[in-house]
Amino acid sequence: MKPVGLVFRPKTSFDVLKRELVPSFDSVLEDWVNNVKRTSFADPNYVLEITYVTPPLKAFVERVGERLDISVVVGGPLERGFGFGKTHALIFLWHLFTSDIYKRVSIGIRENVVRETLVLGVDCSRDKPLTKIVEELKTYANPGHPVARVKDPYLLGAVAEVLKEYGSELYALPSDSSRLAELIAKVMERYAAKSGRTPRLLLLIDELGWGLAQKLRTYADKMNMGESQEAERIYSEANAVVNFLSYLYAKLYVRPVAGVVIWVLAEQDRREIEALAVKSRDNELIYSKIKGVLSDLDVIAERYSRGTSGTSLAELSYSPEHALEIARYRILRTVEGLELSKLQEDYIAWLGAIARQLNLTDTFERYKEELKKFYPFSLGLIHLLKKVMSVSDTPATEFVRTVIGIVGDAASKALSVDPEGSYAVGVKHLSIPGVVQAKLMREFEIDWADAAGDIELALSKADPEELEVAETVTKYILAKGVTANVITALESRERRDLERYGSTVEEIQLEVLESFVESRALQIIERLGEALERLRAESARIDEREVEGKRFYLPSLFRTVYNKLATFVHEERKNLENKALIPIYIRQTGTIPSLFTNIRVVVDKRSDDVVVSLMEYGKVRDVETLMSDSAFQEAQSKGKLLLVIVPPWDMGLFNELYTSRGSYEDIVSSISKGLQRAVERDEIRRPLHVVVLIPGLSEFRMSAVLDKLVVYEGTKKFLSYLSKKEDIINERLREYEETLVKRKDLLTILSEEVKKRHLRELRSKLEQEIREARDFAQEQLVRLSRDIAVRVLELYRKAIYYSLDRNQFTVKDIVIGDETVKDAERLAEAIKTSDPRYYAAIVNKFLVDVIKGLTYECDAMKVAKALIEAYSNEFKKQAF
Repeated sequence: MKPVGLVFRPKTSFDVLKRELVPSFDSVLEDWVNNVKRTSFADPNYVLEITYVTPPLKAFVERVGERLDISVVVGGPLERGFGFGKTHALIFLWHLFTSDIYKRVSIGIRENVVRETLVLGVDCSRDKPLTKIVEELKTYANPGHPVARVKDPYLLGAVAEVLKEYGSELYALPSDSSRLAELIAKVMERYAAKSGRTPRLLLLIDELGWGLAQKLRTYADKMNMGESQEAERIYSEANAVVNFLSYLYAKLYVRPVAGVVIWVLAEQDRREIEALAVKSRDNELIYSKIKGVLSDLDVIAERYSRGTSGTSLAELSYSPEHALEIARYRILRTVEGLELSKLQEDYIAWLGAIARQLNLTDTFERYKEELKKFYPFSLGLIHLLKKVMSVSDTPATEFVRTVIGIVGDAASKALSVDPEGSYAVGVKHLSIPGVVQAKLMREFEIDWADAAGDIELALSKADPEELEVAETVTKYILAKGVTANVITALESRERRDLERYGSTVEEIQLEVLESFVESRALQIIERLGEALERLRAESARIDEREVEGKRFYLPSLFRTVYNKLATFVHEERKNLENKALIPIYIRQTGTIPSLFTNIRVVVDKRSDDVVVSLMEYGKVRDVETLMSDSAFQEAQSKGKLLLVIVPPWDMGLFNELYTSRGSYEDIVSSISKGLQRAVERDEIRRPLHVVVLIPGLSEFRMSAVLDKLVVYEGTKKFLSYLSKKEDIINERLREYEETLVKRKDLLTILSEEVKKRHLRELRSKLEQEIREARDFAQEQLVRLSRDIAVRVLELYRKAIYYSLDRNQFTVKDIVIGDETVKDAERLAEAIKTSDPRYYAAIVNKFLVDVIKGLTYECDAMKVAKALIEAYSNEFKKQAF
């Protein structure tokens, strides 16, 4: 299977796409009047090319065409779009009835209906919108305009004759809604008289709701400021279009006109106007006028709906799946020579084969049809896009426009940054905020933004090799589970609800297969479980619920009990802010020092030949002080190997290397030279019996140790916190109750019995959460104990010793061997303890390896044999 970037290309540039997400009907009308194409949407051919005609859009347009064949005036508000939004639908209708593209679209509209229909458009987001009607009528009267080649000459002649009769009064008509309506009625009447045909009118009004909301808000503000005269002028302007609709219906109702009038009044615009009225309730005049506009609109809508038996022209079912097809059609095209249907077949066959190998057949079969239908969108992206088509999940959604925006962002990265790294356009290609879409959640925007912030913070702490895995897990869970429907998503135990909002490990694995080339996908899947558990703990925002033996993971609006773990770790991390005090912190915790207790180095079963001494850096640096140390003198006198170790918490060494960023190589070299000078002065009788280990406390290397240490110490405190089970449960129950029960937008009225049942369920959930958190914390402590032991030993990178080959003190690189690391892992698995003291055996093994690596030998026979060989070789040289 080829990666997505090799089989798909953007249909248009993504910058252009973003600009076109909010098309302007007024710009289209203005360009049409002036016969120019400054906006792409003014080009009928371009609009036809980018419009994916869904079944609802096709039915809507055909219904308009049918009503234009019946001598009754009908109409009503358009509250939902059928292509790329309501404005796009109006633009499509405009071009369909003012150009010849109707001939190239598979929609049942007869040619005579197009030719004989007078089409007028208004955009109420502009000042004095009714002026545009006069400009459009004058355009119809212009024989040089392209519309003259489309429309019936009798219609154009009727428009020209009526306009001529009005003469200089023409431009005063937009300020008089009644006379403007009369003008249109006269054109209809004159056309019927000249042609003997039924006159037809299509009037399209965009942004009526938005325009009214803005003008009424300004009106209220002016009234509150005492500017009543200006306020009345604004109110009159706001009411002009509403009055025009009323007058137009009255003028045409008594005439044999086939008319369709459509105005855009989005639900959110109506809510905004109603909210404005509520805010103005204390001022009876303002309140009554705002409510009066809404009531007037309702009455007008009822009148226009009489011709359709009380139903709406746009009363059609709308499937969210159409939005995904629209987005793909609008944004992507296949590479020349490739057919989408063939790619879909190949993709689903390839994915199914891999799914079977990984025992993901059940999950694959469940989503097989969706994955095929919406290819190249990944499973996670499909979930996200379908969710933003739901008002209950994303109350501030703009439906298809939102879907196109999200797909545009994902496709842009997939095709330009990751063209050969993924088989699908997926949530992998979106940012965390891009997946969460918090702004669509209305009253829960801040809550989900906070949750996203916690998760991003947790991801920032992930090891580089784990980051990609953790991000993939995170984005899928967020894409499916973030919702404003919090009661259902966050508290339900019903399987159908958990399947809707919860993610399973198998689903995430399927997303990984789609989002990465096969070799990388398998690596990520292998580490997925561990990354998921780490993410739950670090972010405290991933909830786990089990039903019928199936585990589901959901993003949590509330911080889970793991939040305390993050808090404890954060508190421990504060100890690292003052660099000078870090060695004190290391020593006081006792965790790292415990690794150096009970050190006993046994080489070839000889336990008394090596003496280990922890010494301060200052003593080691000053050779005279080192030689005066009792441990040094005793080892020299008894002929034992002295292994001098400077501990990682030594203040002097820490200041020189970590704080002042001194050179580790210079330090070990200086100590080596100091010891050699002492040998040359015959102050060290047995130089072969001295080995010095200095840790490299650079900021880079110590960061790895300190990061593990603060998490270890924080986890210990977290485990202690979890022992206070009842206190935790009561605390969390109060938090839930304050957040949920007291939010009237969620639980307006709850009976005491419902409250008690709700809290019982929460208690059960919290008890399970505490048990799982305790298990996680214990496992994490064991793992961290092992990791800290290994990281500390990795600090010791060089050994200072006396080399027989060079006959002087020198420095040799040392590394912690793979076998030592494996020993640490085996020990952690065997003893299951989080106490670092038990890992002293790992330190002992490391020190034995160091000694052997320096070619020290304790076996007397081997030493004797080596001496004999050396003397023999020397005698042979002298003989010759």
